[in-house]
Amino acid sequence: MPARAAAVRVVLGRARVVREVRAADPLAAALGAPVTARARWLTAVLDDDAARRSLTRPAAVVVDGEPGGPPRAAAFLALRRRGPVVVALLGQHSRPLPGGRPTARLLAQDDAAAGQLATGMLDPLNSLRGLRSLRLPDLLALTAPARGWPR
Repeated sequence: MPARAAAVRVVLGRARVVREVRAADPLAAALGAPVTARARWLTAVLDDDAARRSLTRPAAVVVDGEPGGPPRAAAFLALRRRGPVVVALLGQHSRPLPGGRPTARLLAQDDAAAGQLATGMLDPLNSLRGLRSLRLPDLLALTAPARGWPR
C-alpha cells in the first residue's frame, strides 16, 4: 500500500506559531540549524514583535510527521501588508543577528517533505488578491552547494 501524503497545515497567530516552533525544534536540531533558526531564538523574536506591536503577522507552514513526533518540514514566516503583501522568513530581519552563515532556515527532513513545504507555502500566497512578494534571501546560497548546483 502506498504511503499516505502528510498533511500540510498553515497556522496563523503568535501563540499557535510558538507551539509549532517548539514542536519543530527536534527537526531543527537534527538538521544542524543555527541558533537563530531554533525554538528559543524564534520564540524571543515572536515575543519582541508582540511587545513592539509589530506590523507583521506570524505564520507557520507545517508538513506533519508521525503522530506525537516532530513535523517533517516547517517554515516560519512573517506576513506584512504594506502595499504588496510581503512574506519573509521569521527572524531574518531581527536585530542584532550574529554574523556568519545565513540566519533563517526552511526546515525539511528530505526532498519529498521540502516539495510539500514549497507547495504549502505557495497555496496561501496564491489565494491572496493583488500583488505579493516572497522574500527568501540566502536560500539558493544554502541549497546550491548541497545539491551541486551552480550559484
